[in-house]
Amino acid sequence: MAPACPSMLPGMPPQTKLPPPPPPRSLECLDTRGLATILPLAEVTLKIMRAKGEGPPWIKVGRRVLYRVSEVRAWLDAQPGGGWVAPPGREP
Repeated sequence: MAPACPSMLPGMPPQTKLPPPPPPRSLECLDTRGLATILPLAEVTLKIMRAKGEGPPWIKVGRRVLYRVSEVRAWLDAQPGGGWVAPPGREP
């Protein structure tokens, strides 16, 4: 029968413990205040958008509302472009 791991081979010193894994990468999240400082929106506007089911996707961790930066970027990319829109019946 084969040994369970190489450190159990006869004449081999026991294996040293592996170093702990690196800490997980930051989730890169913003809270409502942080997002409001980046976007041209007030905190209250973001809260209203959440209540209506609009705006960037968000998650709730405990009592905190967080926005993943990657999802905010995707949401922004999906928004229609800016510019002047002519009112009905009026050409630019």
